[in-house]
Amino acid sequence: MRPLLQSLSYLTFVIILNGVAEAYTLNSIETLRFSQRDAENLGSLAQSTSTSASLIEADQLYQQGTQQFNAKQYQMAVESWQAALNIYKRLDNRENQIDTLNKLGKLFRTTREFQTAFDLHQQALDIAEEVDDQRRIGSTLSELGILSAISGQYSQAIDFYQRSLEITQGIEN
Repeated sequence: MRPLLQSLSYLTFVIILNGVAEAYTLNSIETLRFSQRDAENLGSLAQSTSTSASLIEADQLYQQGTQQFNAKQYQMAVESWQAALNIYKRLDNRENQIDTLNKLGKLFRTTREFQTAFDLHQQALDIAEEVDDQRRIGSTLSELGILSAISGQYSQAIDFYQRSLEITQGIEN
């Protein structure tokens, strides 16, 4: 009788041990799944935080460039806006790219570097058209009109102004 009791006790012990091990294994797997989800969420959060920090940095550089431009510190403004533009490009922030390119264009118009200004505004227009940002298309066309008029290209200036006016009126309606 004793050997049978020992066998049953041993069998019971093995079953209990197996159940504990299975429960532990399932718990470990669930913990690993949970840990993996946490890691993915933390990765997304870290990326989001990094993106937010980069955007804040770019916005600060943009504002700094504006202050430098207003103080007629043109070379410093170019450097600030160029640094901001590089960050906006890395973040694929198209709207801020357009605004920064237009700021740079205005600066180069102010320093009478008309071809550089025209090229920057043209880049801004290309992006604005890609993202179909009507407000930015209209304002950039107006900037191109100003440059064309300054350069004596009056028919081109009229074309830019006409397109800008049509877009602006379309936005208002």
